[in-house]
Amino acid sequence: MNMTSIFEISPGSGREGTLGTTLRRMRKYAKISQAELGKLISVHQTAISRIESNEQSLAPEQLRVISKFFGVSLDDLMLNRINYWDIAKRFGQPPPFADRYRQLPFSRVRELLPLLFFLNQEKGHDFTQKLLSEYEMESFLFLNPDQPIGVNCYLDLLRHSLNRKLLSESNFNELINQTRLESVHGFLHAIYVEQTSPLSLVQSRILNSHLYEKNFKHEIQTLTQNRMEIFVAPEHHMKGVDYKDRILGDFLCRYKKSYLQQFPKYIGESPIELIEKDCHFTGTAPKCVYELRVA
Repeated sequence: MNMTSIFEISPGSGREGTLGTTLRRMRKYAKISQAELGKLISVHQTAISRIESNEQSLAPEQLRVISKFFGVSLDDLMLNRINYWDIAKRFGQPPPFADRYRQLPFSRVRELLPLLFFLNQEKGHDFTQKLLSEYEMESFLFLNPDQPIGVNCYLDLLRHSLNRKLLSESNFNELINQTRLESVHGFLHAIYVEQTSPLSLVQSRILNSHLYEKNFKHEIQTLTQNRMEIFVAPEHHMKGVDYKDRILGDFLCRYKKSYLQQFPKYIGESPIELIEKDCHFTGTAPKCVYELRVA
């Protein structure tokens, strides 16, 4: 499954995938006016308006000037493969999200992808787009899985999905299935498929937890050929984050356990046994402690 096919309409498939739309978005995140862009390529502001409305084309030299100005390649510009986070950063602008999602940027887009893929699968592309817009987000901003984002982004979307019964007992396993998509893990996929046993795979996933989020510390306490004991503990900044209410706490507890237990399916292995020795999400323990075993 390709992220672009889910989160962005392909170039040429409609107005949302056109060069004019891409140019408008780049201006938006760079905070560049139509008049300023027009001056750059020696045309009037009204010409920029027509270009962004797909009523006028750009000459090859104008395209080269624009790509250099925004720091993107001509190929990426023409194919609408723009990292809008980088555009904002290049022009000294804040990340293109609401203030709430700029705070505590210890999550990465990769952490959100299973939930977004799940919603897209269950409710459709248009529904997912509309939901994101309710939270002042646009789907194409999730094309870079390594981009940092505020922890409340994931929690808000998760809480919304649970409160509105979009995510429930009946389709929980469908969400867990999304956690094993190659497009979720990106470059980490090559590392995971090299693992030769369920425990070595889970070990690799835990060691790379910081590439998904830095809100919880994941550490391996003991490791043998057939047994592993790990703990999951909140980082200091999570003291100010509401994630242990009845709905979220119960879900996060179940999600983390199921994720780890079923992750061996990534390499065609059976799920492993997981014994919960302590729980932080639904109790008062400072950390979750799990024992994982293989036969």
